Amino acid sequence: MNAIVSVTASQLKNATGSVLDQAARAPIKLTSHGRTRVYLVPAETFERLIALEEAQLVRRAQSARKQGMIGPSASLSLIQGLLDAPTKPVSQRRKVAASRPPKAAKTTGRKASPVEH
Repeated sequence: MNAIVSVTASQLKNATGSVLDQAARAPIKLTSHGRTRVYLVPAETFERLIALEEAQLVRRAQSARKQGMIGPSASLSLIQGLLDAPTKPVSQRRKVAASRPPKAAKTTGRKASPVEH
């Protein structure tokens, strides 16, 4: 691969047409204050990158389905079913919670230190 041409923001401002012509043929690194800000790439290169990314997402989704994960419509149906499921009124939930035995206090295994009053 050829070395990527570096152009400053000032050069881009002063010679936009020339820089864009260069970027249509090969990637250009655009810098500002000595730091890389963006890369200008030919449209064909960008479109290939997008196509590769989309293909990778499709492969990941197919792999997930093969591993037993469900798709978006099944997920939506599951969530909708949970939302539509009958629930107990709040008053009944409180009665159930009140009838449970109190939780045991957690112990840390340390001896209690004397407290001064």
